[in-house]
Amino acid sequence: MLVNSQLIKKMEAAESYTLQQRLQSYMEQPGNPMGVEIGAFEGAKAFVVKKIPGPSLNTVRLLTPSHLPLLPDIIDFYKQHKSTPTFDISPTTNIEPLLRGLSEYGFYQAGFHVCLFKPINPDTSISHNELSTQLNGNDSSYFGELYAGAFAMPSSFSETIGLNNEQLMDDPNWFYYHRDDSFGVLHIDGDVANLTGAGTLPKKRGKGHHQNLIHTRILKSAQASCSLAIAQASFQSQSMSNLMKSGFLIGYMRAIWRKR
Repeated sequence: MLVNSQLIKKMEAAESYTLQQRLQSYMEQPGNPMGVEIGAFEGAKAFVVKKIPGPSLNTVRLLTPSHLPLLPDIIDFYKQHKSTPTFDISPTTNIEPLLRGLSEYGFYQAGFHVCLFKPINPDTSISHNELSTQLNGNDSSYFGELYAGAFAMPSSFSETIGLNNEQLMDDPNWFYYHRDDSFGVLHIDGDVANLTGAGTLPKKRGKGHHQNLIHTRILKSAQASCSLAIAQASFQSQSMSNLMKSGFLIGYMRAIWRKR
């Protein structure tokens, strides 16, 4: 499978859709306690999560050079919701005017994120001792504790994390796995499987659990007749290394633009 504009667009669209599905589940909770807002700008998506500040969720996706005239509207959307956007920019042609526009509005490139892919072999199999256990909504409290511990968050956050994921944990298109104080999440849409998050408690790192969770999710992707798996990781991180050891290839680097 060659990396071309068609593959990049497919990967980008799948990643954005996963994020949208996650945030819509937050929004559907009574009273929208996370303060989620989703704006649409001629194909581009603007996500706001008022109760979870920071760049990972308050982000603009699917932005292309054609959206240059809409930058003022997108920035104003975030101002209305008292938030600051991060622009996630995928490589494309004729992108210089868009990047100049972002710079003129006070944004700068702060880094890169790696987007990886792996064609799925329908005959994928793994050994029994590599399998991880699937969680469901009844395990949301445990998942919240595991997630908070893996990312060094205050323990008081664990209840909210569990509640935010409880609905998705029973969704037939979402799969939550755990293995010895590690977790991995998978979202399937059509023929694309997105390995959308993983973490391990510090005391359990370096024991191969993340690798096993990758293998379990690839197996599930094959069983669901997916043809493509995608994943994201910080550049040169351990997650990126583990994904590449499992046969993932770099599709593209996404540029991260933030407000000065």
